[in-house]
Amino acid sequence: FKDSPVGTHTFAITINSDIYAPKFPENTIFVVDPDAPLKHKQYVIVASQSKHTVALKQLLMDESTLYLKSVTFEVSPD
Repeated sequence: FKDSPVGTHTFAITINSDIYAPKFPENTIFVVDPDAPLKHKQYVIVASQSKHTVALKQLLMDESTLYLKSVTFEVSPD
């Protein structure tokens, strides 16, 4: 990411939980550029100002409608 262009409002956030594992293990660092264009099926960080929390969601786009899909990953038993 060192040479990737980023916007002036870009920030990083660390997920200090394994809630999104195995796809995103504990302490994964997400680089967030709120000025970047939205893309179908991308992962986004969503903030709830009333609850003072953030969550990882998957953005789904259907023509002019945007949906936020909860992110959970199933681990198959060995």
